[in-house]
Amino acid sequence: MQSTQRVTRRRLLGGAAAAGAAGLFLAACGQVQTAGAPMEQAEEAPQEEAAQPEAMEHVPVVALLISQREDTIQKTEDTLALFHEEHPDVLIDWKLGYPPGELPALLAAGTPPDVCWWGVAPHQVADIVRDHRPILAAHGLDINDIVEPVISGNTWQGKLLGVPYGLNTTSIFYNRDHFDAAGLNPPTDDTTWEQIMEDAEVLTAHLNQGQETTTSWGISTSSYIPQYMPFVYGGMLDADGELAADREIVLHMVRMIKDAWAKRQAAPGPNNENVDLSGFAINAFGNQQLSQVIFGTWGIVPTRDQAQFAFDSIEPPYLEIGGGRTRGAFMGQQEHFVLESSTNPDAEVLVVWYAQPTHQEWQGREGHAIPVHIPSQHAFGPPADNPHPANQLSFARSAAYATPFWPHPAYSKFTGALNTHIRPHFQEDQLTAEEAVDNAFTELEQVIEDWKKENA
Repeated sequence: MQSTQRVTRRRLLGGAAAAGAAGLFLAACGQVQTAGAPMEQAEEAPQEEAAQPEAMEHVPVVALLISQREDTIQKTEDTLALFHEEHPDVLIDWKLGYPPGELPALLAAGTPPDVCWWGVAPHQVADIVRDHRPILAAHGLDINDIVEPVISGNTWQGKLLGVPYGLNTTSIFYNRDHFDAAGLNPPTDDTTWEQIMEDAEVLTAHLNQGQETTTSWGISTSSYIPQYMPFVYGGMLDADGELAADREIVLHMVRMIKDAWAKRQAAPGPNNENVDLSGFAINAFGNQQLSQVIFGTWGIVPTRDQAQFAFDSIEPPYLEIGGGRTRGAFMGQQEHFVLESSTNPDAEVLVVWYAQPTHQEWQGREGHAIPVHIPSQHAFGPPADNPHPANQLSFARSAAYATPFWPHPAYSKFTGALNTHIRPHFQEDQLTAEEAVDNAFTELEQVIEDWKKENA
């Protein structure tokens, strides 16, 4: 789907005003000049008119939405009216619903946009993006009011690659009725992974008592990026772009995830025929085939719409290892960036507005994503008519320690390495956990070295 949407204040007014009112409106925007009746002019006009300041001429900001998801396109359209309430004279030419290859094509043609929504890993276009720290400062937005991991996760070699405005993290959803029926205490934000897995075994046994085959499970660990979760807990890159993951933690997580279904038999495997794990297991949880499941923020609304039972969420569990505790959350970030080639000052106005309170409060109430503006995060809560999960702010709290995934220009090769080495271990028995982790670390380090050679 591709569409170009030129949004101006006049369009927002819907064209319902009479021609005379429209003329006055255009005059206020500095687009046309109007004059009173000739007799009135003659009576009121002084012999020498005082010099009047010229109205600022606003050139449309060309903004490119690199996403073909219907919900993302709709959300962008919904924010435009909100933006124009505060900036009625700024003209936005949104190009909606474009594939990722569109930006390089526009650059090659010499017609780049002013602003771009990339969606993930803007480090891939770091060379053509402005440093946005000065932009934030110039428009009075305190960088300390923004969740720190989204700043560090959007920074490459000292350059802030965009203005972040939304984030998505991970938490565990659990079925309260299942825990009550099995006689278990529900998990809390202080629960460990070890306790989660022990409860999962009890829940699986309770759900399938008296049945010949297993049709429901205490947890699902295969429905949401299992090849990434070990590195979310073990770490990824340091500030210099070097691999800084803790191998012991990564290996421990890989074993634990596989053991959930291979040894404990408390979770469905990725190829289990009795449960539909597509759609990140939202349907399976809603159908009560799963007592617990790892979800991202994006799962809140569809789960609330489907699940006809009491459920809640907790922050990502602690992992106990080496005498200490650690935990992490997967972070997906949303940001807009201004291209180096843009000379339109209104481009900065647009990208900064998305991270300011008006939009952040609206976004939190709509549940689209967690506000990055810390004072606005209180808005990220469940609606009064459906209060599940009551602990929805668990997602916002996990943002404080969430790990931005692979903040590096070679992002796609990192994900490819994990899909090549870690994921097959979960689906088959051809690789041991040690072999899968060793292979992944070797390829990840090679990707970094190759990138440095190519960009020396």
